[in-house]
Amino acid sequence: MEISGGNRQNGKMPFEKPPYFDPARIALFLDVDGTLLDIALRPDAVHVPDGLIDTLLRIQALASGALALVSGRSVAQLDQIFGASHFAAAGCHGAETRFLPDGKITRGESVSTACKARFAALAENFPGVLLEDKGCSLALHYRAVRELAPKVLAAAADCIRHFPHMELLPGKDVIELKPAGIDKGSACVEFLRRPPFAGRTPVYVGDDVTDERALVRVHALGGIGISVGGLRRGARYNLKTPAEVRGWLLMLCKEAVGGI
Repeated sequence: MEISGGNRQNGKMPFEKPPYFDPARIALFLDVDGTLLDIALRPDAVHVPDGLIDTLLRIQALASGALALVSGRSVAQLDQIFGASHFAAAGCHGAETRFLPDGKITRGESVSTACKARFAALAENFPGVLLEDKGCSLALHYRAVRELAPKVLAAAADCIRHFPHMELLPGKDVIELKPAGIDKGSACVEFLRRPPFAGRTPVYVGDDVTDERALVRVHALGGIGISVGGLRRGARYNLKTPAEVRGWLLMLCKEAVGGI
């Protein structure tokens, strides 16, 4: 099985669907919204398709636990979405980590009251914009009013000047506010320093510009990046939709030697 790194986004080599990778040899990092799950109008409206949790649990077992969810959501939100089936996870773009499925959640500092107040006032100035407080990070969702995107981004950029320890991370119809110096890529590195992830080839699957730092970091470590939908920097392979991601994950289960 070939499992070498490489970046095909160079205008000469077309993106391909990812092949089979042996779960016993990889550390699998999965974004959630737009990758495992179809994006919903509101963060609390996402739907977990039948069979997905079972597929993830099967891969987790085949990979001896080396599977982690890497999301802009908090770890608590991920647990609510996936129910009693907990997974290793990085939440709030790496500001929260849980290195084992039922391990302790390590959290960074919460967003300051002053910062929350300023961004809450910003959201109130734009009807239809939703401010989501995730503890260690904030998110301004404008999916319902996409025409306001330039104004919302400009206002957020003005606000962030008052909080140099924080940074903005624009995504799909959302502007994330998170601690500077922490991202999904740095979270993956922390996982790869610990068992059961250490010593394995990292594979990262993500759809958004917020995933590019992880895709680039994994590529630099000799791993594999898989973009979903749009073609992303650092990715070698591409899957078109979350449904294709779920199908590919199911294939990993079925093709695994001694699959369960």
